[in-house]
Amino acid sequence: MVKKKRLLAAVIIAAGIAAVISPFLGQPKYDVVVLGSEPEAIAAAIAAAREGQHTLLLDTHAHLGGVFTRSKLNTLDISYAPDRKTTLTKGIFEEFFNGVHRKTSFDIEDASRVLRQLVKNESRLKVHLGVKSIDLTKDQGLVRQLAYTDSSGKQRLAALRQLIDSTPDADYAARLGVPFTYGQEDFRGAADTMCATLIFELRGVNWHKAAIHLRNDGNPATDIDAHSAWGFPEMAAYRAANAYIGARALNLGKQSNGNVLVNGLQIFGVKGTDPTSAALGRRRAKQELPAMIDYMRRLPGFDQAELVSTAPELYIRETRHLKGLYRLTIQDVLHNRDFEDRIAFGSYPVDIQRRNNRESDLMLGKPRQYAIPFRCIVAPDVTNLLIASRSASYDSLAHGSARTIPIGMAVAEAAGVAAAYANKHQVTFAEMASVPDFYHIHRIQKMLNDKGANLYPFR
Repeated sequence: MVKKKRLLAAVIIAAGIAAVISPFLGQPKYDVVVLGSEPEAIAAAIAAAREGQHTLLLDTHAHLGGVFTRSKLNTLDISYAPDRKTTLTKGIFEEFFNGVHRKTSFDIEDASRVLRQLVKNESRLKVHLGVKSIDLTKDQGLVRQLAYTDSSGKQRLAALRQLIDSTPDADYAARLGVPFTYGQEDFRGAADTMCATLIFELRGVNWHKAAIHLRNDGNPATDIDAHSAWGFPEMAAYRAANAYIGARALNLGKQSNGNVLVNGLQIFGVKGTDPTSAALGRRRAKQELPAMIDYMRRLPGFDQAELVSTAPELYIRETRHLKGLYRLTIQDVLHNRDFEDRIAFGSYPVDIQRRNNRESDLMLGKPRQYAIPFRCIVAPDVTNLLIASRSASYDSLAHGSARTIPIGMAVAEAAGVAAAYANKHQVTFAEMASVPDFYHIHRIQKMLNDKGANLYPFR
C-alpha cells in the first residue's frame, strides 16, 4: 500500500511538472535575440549571425529601417576621423553606406532595399516583425525566455542565451528594471527632452536656384552638394500659430525622383515614450505645415514647392538615458578621451536641439575623436543584457553626439560580436567589463579590427 501511494504521488508530481513545462517544450532556442528594427538592431543581429549564432530579430513594427524608413530621416550625421576625410564608423554601417552609394542624403527606398538585403544574406538570422506584444521573463538576473504574439495572433515562446535591446527608447531594458534618467534631468533637473521633428516631402524645389543662393550667402555654416543642403537660417524667424511648434535652419535631402525631404520643423513638449503625446505632436505639426510651407516659398528655389507627404512617425531625438556600468560624459566627448574597452569612435558635434520656443539650439563643441567604452552598453542588473541604441548609457549632453545613427550602428555591431563571444567562452558581460586588463574586450576588439573597425588606441 505504501509503495502504491508513493507511486501515485510520483505520478501526480510528474503530471504537475509536465503541466508547467509543456507550453515550453519544443520552443525554439536562440543564441542571441535582438529586439528592435532600427538600423542599430539590424547591425547587432547581423553581427551575431555572422559569428555563427542562431539569432532572432524581433520587433512590433512591421518593416525594417526605423528612423530611416518610418521617420524618413535620410541625411547621415557622419563622424569623421581627424583628417576629416575618413569615416570613423566602419563595418556594417559602411556596408550600408556603400549600398546607398555613399550619398550624404540617400533615397528612402534605396535604404530600405539595402537593409532588407543585408538581413536576407544571413542564413542564421530569423526575423519576426509586426508582432503584437513581447513579454520577457527575468529569473535570478537572467532573461532565459520570451513570449510574443506574432502578427497572426499566435502565441509563441523562445528560449535565449543573450539579449540585446536595440529599441530607440530601450523599452525592454527599462521594463526589466535597468535604471535610467529621462531627458535632461541629469543636468537641468527636469525631464524635458530635445524637440521632436515631423519630416515632410516637397516637390517642385529648384535645387539649382537653392544652390546658387547657399553658395553665395556668405554664411560658412550653410552648404549644399548634389544630394544634401544645410542652410536657410532665416527659417528661425518663422512664428508658428501653435506655441508647441518652431522652425530652424533646414536640412534637405534629395530623393531619386527629385523630391526633397525637409528636416526643420520642431515640435516641443513631446514625450517620445508616450504614444498619445507623440500622436498629439504629430497632429500639431501637420496642422502647422500649410502655413510653414507658404512661408518657405519666400526662399530661393522654393517658390513652386508643394507638400507631397509626411513621415508616418515622428523623428524622436531623446527619451531615456540608461545607467550602465559606465556613463559617457560630456567631458569624455569634448576632451577626446580614449578608453581601453573602446568599441566605437565618434566625432560628430554635440548638437542639443532646443526644448521650447524660448531658447536656442545648443552646439556645445566639435570633438576631434572620442571612444565609447563597452561598459556603456552593459546593464548592471540583468546578466545577459546589452543596450545598443541611442538610449545607451550616455549622459544627456554626451548623447548630443553619441545618439547619431552611424555611431549607434558601430556600437550595435560590437554588441552582436560581444554576445557571440560571451556564448562561445561562457563568460558574462559584467565579467568581460570588469577583468582588470580587459582581456576579453581586447579579443573582441581584434575580432572587430579583423573586419576593418580600426579600434586602435589614439592620443
